Amino acid sequence: MLEDFYNNINDIQKSNDALQKLMDGNVEDVNEENNEEDETPNKYVECLNIHQIYFKNLHNRDTEEHMLHDIHDDEKKSTNRSIELFYESLYTYKTKLDSDPDYCDIYEASQLQHNKIDNFTSMFLLKIDGTYHKLSPSLFAIISYIAHYIDWKNVNWHIISLKESD
Repeated sequence: MLEDFYNNINDIQKSNDALQKLMDGNVEDVNEENNEEDETPNKYVECLNIHQIYFKNLHNRDTEEHMLHDIHDDEKKSTNRSIELFYESLYTYKTKLDSDPDYCDIYEASQLQHNKIDNFTSMFLLKIDGTYHKLSPSLFAIISYIAHYIDWKNVNWHIISLKESD
């Protein structure tokens, strides 16, 4: 699976440039580039940021910890659990998009007891300002939903794992 990560890295090349500029402190350059018609790089960066917030909350990590924490520059395949979890959720989402589209869907929280949803091995709940909002078996689908449809920097949101796959 780790080899697939390195083989698929080109899929997010646009975001790599934006991430590098952010790490270098060139936020204005990223904002200027993201004012173009294609907002894909910005949404990838937002997905990475949202995932990192989820990961830090899930594992009670320091709020200052970033996604590249504990990556060793001198080791070509150095990784950490945050990046691995993000990759796993993205890879599963991409592989199930065609084979099991129900897995990638977003459901209303009111469907929590729906039989179809009960059949999934994982389920994530998005809670916004104390209200149960959306459900999905896919962590990446929830993260992407937040990046695209929620003013996530200005609302109180949490992703709750109701059940994890084996």
